[in-house]
Amino acid sequence: MGIFIAAYLAHAARVAFAAGAMIAVGGALWLAIGVLTALAGVQSGGVVLASVAVIALVSIAAGSFISVRYITPNAVLHPVIAAVSIALLFVSLTASGDTGSFPVLALAGAGVVAAIAAFASRSSKAPPNTSLERTRDE
Repeated sequence: MGIFIAAYLAHAARVAFAAGAMIAVGGALWLAIGVLTALAGVQSGGVVLASVAVIALVSIAAGSFISVRYITPNAVLHPVIAAVSIALLFVSLTASGDTGSFPVLALAGAGVVAAIAAFASRSSKAPPNTSLERTRDE
């Protein structure tokens, strides 16, 4: 029974690391784009909206790439769960009142972007023959 709990905790940690990678990339992009637009003096609503869209898409895609390549090799589900969790946090913090289908579209969009990026980032090589969850040689 203890091995199953450890495996579940390992998967939860991998999802958390994937979410952390997405947040780290998003934070770095937010800082870079903010500095560049401030230096250029461009602060219009369209630039802010485009910046938010670029930051969201690139951070989810890059976090999925990092997750698939380094955190959990070739696993697509971990970055998808991480992206949907981050989108759920975003929607719960920002959306209130009559938002229509925005919450559903935000969650679905994050999942689709993460799944496409994770699937495209998968390695064509065979995964390593070692596993942290393996308890005995088979």
